[in-house]
Amino acid sequence: MTPQEAGALLSPTHRGALRAAYRILEQPDFAARLSEAAGRPVNQLLKLSPGVERRVMRTVERALRQAAGAAARSLEPTGGRGNASLALAGASGAISGFFGPAALALELPVTTTLILRAIAEVARRHGEDPSRLETRMECVAVLGLAGGRWGAGADVGYFAARAALARFVANAGGALIERGAASATAPAVSRVAGAVAPRFGVVVSERAAASALPVLGALGGATLNLLFVRHFERAAHGHFTVRRLERLYGPELVHAFYRDLGTVAARSKALTR
Repeated sequence: MTPQEAGALLSPTHRGALRAAYRILEQPDFAARLSEAAGRPVNQLLKLSPGVERRVMRTVERALRQAAGAAARSLEPTGGRGNASLALAGASGAISGFFGPAALALELPVTTTLILRAIAEVARRHGEDPSRLETRMECVAVLGLAGGRWGAGADVGYFAARAALARFVANAGGALIERGAASATAPAVSRVAGAVAPRFGVVVSERAAASALPVLGALGGATLNLLFVRHFERAAHGHFTVRRLERLYGPELVHAFYRDLGTVAARSKALTR
């Protein structure tokens, strides 16, 4: 199917939704969002703290597996919990900001669990069922999809990352089905968590480094954590928008239009150089 045919079949509303999802998914840059909040660029400042990333990476996978296991047992949100999750995330960030990097190992599992619940709420609004294993694993996968740029263009960006993560989702789900053990849901989700940990760790490292930067000190730990949660909520909105439209129109049509958006973006970028 050509991009023109795909565009003609999509409704104007859904073309707009897919364009918005493309902008979110192809530029999941947490540092840029920090820059917006701080009123000045922080990318270079974050690069001045390479030691932070090394320290954080040692705690990320353990915290993510712990959080994913806890969330897998309770990812069935109903409306009205979003504000409560954000409030708890803000409180958790305030604790981290007060005690510094030493509190990260204690604070990160709490914050990650809250992020997963916020992602599940976004999934529910897009017609997904958070009680299903597939949806739970897709919620965890969002942490990897939002973990920094995967590359320019649709073919090496969102869909490439999603295909890589989908293999872990399929393998984890397949192993669970073979055992026929519903109680193994948490371990299955934990396997997906291990796959996304390196990408999730990139954003965690950026957040940890930012908390030590004078330019962001005025934001405070609570505000920084709210930006952190919002970053993943935004990625979840893009991801589950694509999945919702795939259910309506089929993957081929949605992928064709999405790839065309990447082509147009690449041409526009080339013209501005």
